[in-house]
Amino acid sequence: MPLTSYICQTCGVQHAPSEHPPADCAICLDPRQYVGRQGQQWTTLQELRASHHVIFTPDERDERVVVVRTVPEFAIGQNAYILRTPKGNVMWDCQSLIDQGAIDYIQSIGGLKAIVISHPHFYDSCVEWSQALGNIPIYISAADKQWIMRPDPQRIVLWEGDTLSLLDGEVTVVRCGGHFDGSCVLIWHRGNNPCAFSADTVMVAADRHHVSFMWSYPNYVPLSPDAVRRVWIALRSFAFEEIFGIRGDPIREGGRRIVLESAKRYIKFEGYVGDAIEIEVA
Repeated sequence: MPLTSYICQTCGVQHAPSEHPPADCAICLDPRQYVGRQGQQWTTLQELRASHHVIFTPDERDERVVVVRTVPEFAIGQNAYILRTPKGNVMWDCQSLIDQGAIDYIQSIGGLKAIVISHPHFYDSCVEWSQALGNIPIYISAADKQWIMRPDPQRIVLWEGDTLSLLDGEVTVVRCGGHFDGSCVLIWHRGNNPCAFSADTVMVAADRHHVSFMWSYPNYVPLSPDAVRRVWIALRSFAFEEIFGIRGDPIREGGRRIVLESAKRYIKFEGYVGDAIEIEVA
């Protein structure tokens, strides 16, 4: 019987090839995620390709930043991004679907050097993307290795430590922890105009003037003040103005200051008055 890499319909993460759908999805059983109301449901790439497609939308201010989405929305529905840097293209986070249109587009812009994943909820079909695009490396924090549902040691690179420099220093991946132990933010230094890609390690708020922090977003479990402080400390030494989040419009200016002020606000409303972060200056 042929093997199929089934995709969870709730979180969108593809699992290791099997004859039959897995009994459950470990990522959705974790308290940071959830099993859908209809119970555990699975789909496949073939089924997704019949009903969905991948679209690419250059950012209105900088066409070198390309938003990658699946339509109609599927699973969590997050944005991925392609960063078209002078030293090659890198993809931040992933999508459950890859189709021929996506392959053609990426080849037309010079391919990808690597895929970098922020945390387990966005592993999606990263192995499929790598295979289709020349077996490019997939960088995942070793702190989250237990959540890899489709292991592939030939393509997945488990990196250790607090930062990862790629493309000759053009981008830096920063392990902040919080949402997951290995949750990351990517800094594209972008000449004299650096920007951050935060996934939901640092969640861009609806007003685009604040960010927030959670252990579980769908289940409304907050991070501890200590964890929020550690996120700020991890990012403190990096400059960035814009913050591109998982959906919607980005924060366009003052990103680093906004992260600090939002961390202060969060810790204050958790009841921690006089915390050391209060004296920090952006």
